[in-house]
Amino acid sequence: MFEMSEQPFPPDPDDHKPHRVALRAMESWHWRFADPDGVLFTAGKELAVVVSKLAMAGQDDPKADLLELLCEGLLQASGSFIWKKHQGGQYFGLEGHNETITTRQWCVLRELIAQTEEELAGNGWPDVTTDLEELGYKNTEICEWKPDDNRFSTAICSGDHASRGPSYKEELLSFYDISVCPAPMSADTDEGFDGSPKPVSLVDKGGRPPAANWELAALELAGRYYKGDFKPSSKADVQRELAAYLAESDIHPSASTLGNHAKPIFEAFQEWDRD
Repeated sequence: MFEMSEQPFPPDPDDHKPHRVALRAMESWHWRFADPDGVLFTAGKELAVVVSKLAMAGQDDPKADLLELLCEGLLQASGSFIWKKHQGGQYFGLEGHNETITTRQWCVLRELIAQTEEELAGNGWPDVTTDLEELGYKNTEICEWKPDDNRFSTAICSGDHASRGPSYKEELLSFYDISVCPAPMSADTDEGFDGSPKPVSLVDKGGRPPAANWELAALELAGRYYKGDFKPSSKADVQRELAAYLAESDIHPSASTLGNHAKPIFEAFQEWDRD
């Protein structure tokens, strides 16, 4: 087996941002290899290895940089997982291995981290828990981001806890044995090294990230609220739903921007309930 030194990352207009600086540093790492028959393949690296290598390269907050790259889809990740959900009186669950972790799942993790940091600002690393009683979990941390252990988890409890109505939801997601590698792309073809389609760029021809249509996003959440599919109990619930909705279009606003837009939406929902 021998190493292929081709660099899988394209130039980017936002290289000055910390996580994009981290991306450029990763160019020199070996990702692509060839077997004895000359067949190319991409080998992932464990989260712990990536964080340590970025720290050695001089990144001040490699864990945050890594999470931001995963949220933007500039790195792809896979791992083993456990997922459980209770909603509308029904129970669901899955387990698996070598499952791709979506940008939506990474964005939910990022928003939960931002939520806990906001609620416990100044008190060190937050330790916020929730009870997932229907799923059999108590005092469960709402998020764990443990790249040193190659894992993360999220625990969400939303809706009317007292009545356990149709909008009440409990959901637990845990990924472990996670490895990451560059999002597949090739500089001179429309396919990645593994034959998969080249991902859509996160910037348009003018070099700017795609803009969020906040009015459309608010209407989407209002529609879900009206139909009973989404009954938030806090601004944080709205913020997570906004982040997940926008992530489907590869739009990833900052936590502060999401919070600013989530606040009036949640207040409107509260006003509707009073009426």
